[in-house]
Amino acid sequence: MHFFRLRVINTVLFLLVGVLLGFILKDRLQAPSVSTAIPRYQPAYDQPAGARGAPEEFAPDADAAPETYEDPVLPREPSGSAAEDEEPAGELMIEPDTQEAPVSPVRPSVLKLEAGLFFKNPTAYAGRKLEMTLQLITARKGTRGWRLNFVCAAPDKTIDYLFVDSGDALGDSPDLRIGYVYRVVFECGRGYAAEGNLLSSIEHTGQKADWATGLSATD
Repeated sequence: MHFFRLRVINTVLFLLVGVLLGFILKDRLQAPSVSTAIPRYQPAYDQPAGARGAPEEFAPDADAAPETYEDPVLPREPSGSAAEDEEPAGELMIEPDTQEAPVSPVRPSVLKLEAGLFFKNPTAYAGRKLEMTLQLITARKGTRGWRLNFVCAAPDKTIDYLFVDSGDALGDSPDLRIGYVYRVVFECGRGYAAEGNLLSSIEHTGQKADWATGLSATD
C-alpha cells in the first residue's frame, strides 16, 4: 500500500518537473518576434480639416456679472499763472553771476605833465608817452636824428635839462628857434632826463623867452 502511494507521488512530481522544464526551454529556444513596421509620425497640421475639432466656444455665464472698464483718469496740468509760479520740488535754481569784474582804470596814451613834476622823479614815468611844455636851447645832428636840448627853469631858479632824440620825426632842416617854447610829445624810455627819450611830435606854442632873438637852433 505504501509502495503504491509513493509511486503515485513520484509520478506526479515527474509530471510537474517536466512541465516546468518544458516552459523554461520554450522561452529560451523561441526567438522573440521583432516588429519591422516603422511607426509613422503624423503632426497635428497634417490632419485633415474635417478631423480637426471645431474650436470650442466659451459661452458666457448668464449668472456672472458683466465686467465694466473705466478709462483711467489722468491728472490735469495746472493752467495759467499757477503752473508758471509752481516750481518743481528739489530743483536747484542757479542764477548767473551778473556782477561785473572791476575794470582797471585805463591809462591815457599821452600823459600831459608839468615839467617840474617830471624832473622831480623821472623814473616814475619810464615807458610812458609824455607831453610837456619846454624851452629849446640847442638842436644838434646825431646818429639818431636831431638831439634836442630843452631847459626848464623852476621858480626857485633851479635849472633842469631834458635831451630828446628826434629819430624820424624831423626832417633834415627843421625850423627850430633858440629860446622858443614848444609843446613836446616824447616817449620816456628808461626814466632818465639825459638819454633814452624819443621824440613823437614838436609844436611851437607861440611863446618865447625875453632874451630869444629868433636864431635857428640847428645852425
